[in-house]
Amino acid sequence: MIIPVRCFTCGKVIGNKWDAYLSLLQIEYTEGDALDALCLKRYCCRRMLLTHVDLIEKLLSLSRYILPIKMPSPILRTKIVKKKTTKFNRFQSDLFKRVGSSWRKPRGIDNRVRRRFSGSRAMPSIGFGSAKATRDVCPDGFKRFVIRNVQELEVLLMQNRRYAAVIFHGVSAKSRKAIVERAAELNIKVTAPNARLRSEERE
Repeated sequence: MIIPVRCFTCGKVIGNKWDAYLSLLQIEYTEGDALDALCLKRYCCRRMLLTHVDLIEKLLSLSRYILPIKMPSPILRTKIVKKKTTKFNRFQSDLFKRVGSSWRKPRGIDNRVRRRFSGSRAMPSIGFGSAKATRDVCPDGFKRFVIRNVQELEVLLMQNRRYAAVIFHGVSAKSRKAIVERAAELNIKVTAPNARLRSEERE
């Protein structure tokens, strides 16, 4: 669980126990321990080691001293409606095991599905498509944009309310940290920002 916090006094961003964040406070931690670091108004730049359970209780009791970072909100407010959620199954795939269920257009001269007889299964057509405005939008309201390095984040600088960054699967853990840090500075949302970072640190 990540709760990014900005200190009132020094303005430093503190999150979970990643090296990039802990280097700001010079906090030492034991490998394998689930510890989090916070930078509070009263105890700015002091060492605090909290477990995940204590972290939530501490945040509730000291919420007036903490300024949370505002993440960008999606500009699209239209409700996402999927016209069709079920799959189109291949004709006679339920009768023969050798016929796969993935859709294939029937081409027989007497095929009732191709001729669109009443009572036969439907074929894919343009009318089943969802609204174009929300076609590629995820449930969180953002569209996805694949990022491979820090420089590509500049593309989303003016589109941070429409697109969320997705880190390419082949990016190393070191580059992922740099991308997540730069995205926080540019106020760009990153999907799964902790992917492959926790396991790398514990190793």
